[in-house]
Amino acid sequence: MSKNIIMADNKHADTFDLAGALWKIQIPGSETGNQFSLVESISPPGIGSPLHRHIRADQAIYVLEGELEIVADSESFSFAKGETCLIRRGTPHREINSSRSETRFITIHSPGFFSEFIRLAGIPVPVGTKVPPPSTPNIDEARKLVEIGLEFDVEILTPLEKLVGTGKQ
Repeated sequence: MSKNIIMADNKHADTFDLAGALWKIQIPGSETGNQFSLVESISPPGIGSPLHRHIRADQAIYVLEGELEIVADSESFSFAKGETCLIRRGTPHREINSSRSETRFITIHSPGFFSEFIRLAGIPVPVGTKVPPPSTPNIDEARKLVEIGLEFDVEILTPLEKLVGTGKQ
């Protein structure tokens, strides 16, 4: 295969369990000189990210299946299949699967540090793994998540004590 074409599909995507969702790195930032990264997320109902912001990166989201709620600037925005949003760098936000079924979405970050955050903060799982049951990080895992986030442009704004012991966000 040409070095100028990168094949992104479910058979080859590095897949990780992070915060109760599956994250598939389709195009890592390392392949684009960190110009961007493209990651697919599959999350069960009620699962969402903690409040966070990307200090240096803009984030675009495209919903493939289900519904995704984005909470930003004290407002809630709902996105359904085929809808897109742009979250500007520095904006505190969180994504939540507000539907009663799995939600799949693509997230594109520019610059592309986010794929490395997923790789280091997530737990590797075999390709084809189904969405795991929600898990709750312990205090050490929560601290690690915050530290890795700061290294890769994901500032977790949810207090540590709320990350631990809650399950769903």
